[in-house]
Amino acid sequence: MHSNRTIAFIPARGGSKRLPGKNTKLFNGNPLLYYTINYAKKTKLFDRIFVSTDNKEIAKLAVKYGAEVVNRPPAISTDLSSTTSAAVHLMETLEKEKYIFDVVATLQVTNPLRNKKLLSSSLDIFTKSKADSALTVSLNTHKLGEIKNNLFKAKTYNPGDRSQDLKESYFENGLLYLTHYKTLKKQKSLYGKKFLPLIIQKASREQIPTFLSLSSLNLFFIKPSFSKKASSPTKLAEVLSMGIPVITNSGVGDVDAIINEHKCGIVLPKFTAKEFEIANSSIDDLLQKPSADIRKVAVDYFSLKIGADRYDSVYKKMLNTH
Repeated sequence: MHSNRTIAFIPARGGSKRLPGKNTKLFNGNPLLYYTINYAKKTKLFDRIFVSTDNKEIAKLAVKYGAEVVNRPPAISTDLSSTTSAAVHLMETLEKEKYIFDVVATLQVTNPLRNKKLLSSSLDIFTKSKADSALTVSLNTHKLGEIKNNLFKAKTYNPGDRSQDLKESYFENGLLYLTHYKTLKKQKSLYGKKFLPLIIQKASREQIPTFLSLSSLNLFFIKPSFSKKASSPTKLAEVLSMGIPVITNSGVGDVDAIINEHKCGIVLPKFTAKEFEIANSSIDDLLQKPSADIRKVAVDYFSLKIGADRYDSVYKKMLNTH
């Protein structure tokens, strides 16, 4: 069992420009901030839980949900301010009260869904290592590149490579960061020089039905385009077949018609704040719909037999046969 003095550091400034007020926006009935504080409390692994903010509303919510507030100065609360600067400020604030911790865990508000065992297992691995910090990463499965002078240059692969032959590369997924006090103190960095990767594994194909069945609601968005007008998202069939309602956007194949006719989900015509609020207020009613009724929609539209019969009908019409 991990025995070091560990604190939670939740950076939550109030001036986001990409999504104004994101830390206090409602998500399934609660402000987004609530989920990260609640996660930290439920682990029972933190000596203290801190929210670093420059915003009075965020500070008030932090106290309400059981966290301590560290008032972040305006100088390190701008769009250009780093998370590290807020962490150093937290450390220096605690040093003034002669409180020294061993490890600080950075939990970002924008990642509200974390595995219950993530923290304990990560702390055990990290404290046994000689790394300065640890961060969660996920395997990249995309062919990534950059555009310079209006020309594309591949970065993670060679043009022509198959996806399954990609060299292993990983990206920070933002779920969790762990840093030793001495790293933050001496190097003034949440990372240091030696980063320990905590690899978040993807579910196997066989595990997908199990994980899907554990959810109450599925959320997915697909960018509408000309080609998507004739698209039929596989994920819609998979989710409905598990009896799970969905929230998605319009403009993709017959998704709108299926969901609106059978009341098995919520469709957002546009991505406006008002539509998200309406969708959020409708979730409780949506979850009352019997899963058997939702599954029947999937069977009626996507079962193998019905699909084969429809293809057969199309081919017969094309060949003018009966």
